[in-house]
Amino acid sequence: MGEWSKKVGEMGEAVAADFLRLVGWGAAQHGVELPCARGEAHKNGERERRTHGIDYLLACKSPLRDGVGHNLVVSVKYSAGSYPANPKGIFKEHFTDLAHTLECFKNSEVRRAAARGVRGVTKGQDIGVLLWINDDRRGEADVIGRVSNVILPDTLKFDAVYLVDNKRASFIYDSIDYAGQVEKGCEVTFFYHETGASFNPELRLHDGTLMPVEYVNSSVLALKIADAASPRRILMLSTVEPFSQPAVKRLMGLAQHLSQGWCSKVILAFADYSELAHGNQVQEAKGCFSDGKFTAGVEVRCYDRDFRAVGQ
Repeated sequence: MGEWSKKVGEMGEAVAADFLRLVGWGAAQHGVELPCARGEAHKNGERERRTHGIDYLLACKSPLRDGVGHNLVVSVKYSAGSYPANPKGIFKEHFTDLAHTLECFKNSEVRRAAARGVRGVTKGQDIGVLLWINDDRRGEADVIGRVSNVILPDTLKFDAVYLVDNKRASFIYDSIDYAGQVEKGCEVTFFYHETGASFNPELRLHDGTLMPVEYVNSSVLALKIADAASPRRILMLSTVEPFSQPAVKRLMGLAQHLSQGWCSKVILAFADYSELAHGNQVQEAKGCFSDGKFTAGVEVRCYDRDFRAVGQ
């Protein structure tokens, strides 16, 4: 039993590390420990807590907000089996443990040391990322929707916590993997949309290899596909939502706003799109837009692969 638990833990570490590299968080520190400042309040069972363990810690500058630094505290929960039939209790435990870690991290030397390596930051935010994934490929992949109404203790102190489950991890992996196959030899980066929090146009980044933490729970992932040998640029909007004509219209409207003439093609990607079943609906959706030049450059495609195949 001990060897099996060790094997599952090692697999979880490998999958988590590959996922973090995929989203540009590969420089994160691994296995960081910090002292607990509230041992009695944060006790683990009957014992007073002495330390907190951080699976991965990344300090970075936000690409969406001027002068804002993000300290990403990542907690990895990986198992061989499926999510429990009622995941709320275990989720509450995972969330509470991460929130306690964030509370003690805020005033720790670990935080100060990590923040010193990030330049141009006037405000820092401590953000938790709960990577709750497992190796069950046939069971229910969406746990986020099943725990969305959990009532958490009002004593917890944290800025923000993002949850990544199997469905969300698969969506992010599949989208990036597919984008890399669209054009051979092209570079795939995350497109940074205008948030209204970037006030210096000379410093604003339009794309990069670092995925903003805000994108973790977004239903749409914007990617830029660029050919270094030519001016050819593609905007790909991938969505976790199932295909529907209203969804196509929404994505086309978003693409028209984001592209602003800088790209030669727009790809809208769904996990369940079928040209045979949905092609006419796409054509009808295009007919709702008056800019014929824009709609002519829009393609709808399907992405689909498994995030646990990373590195295999």
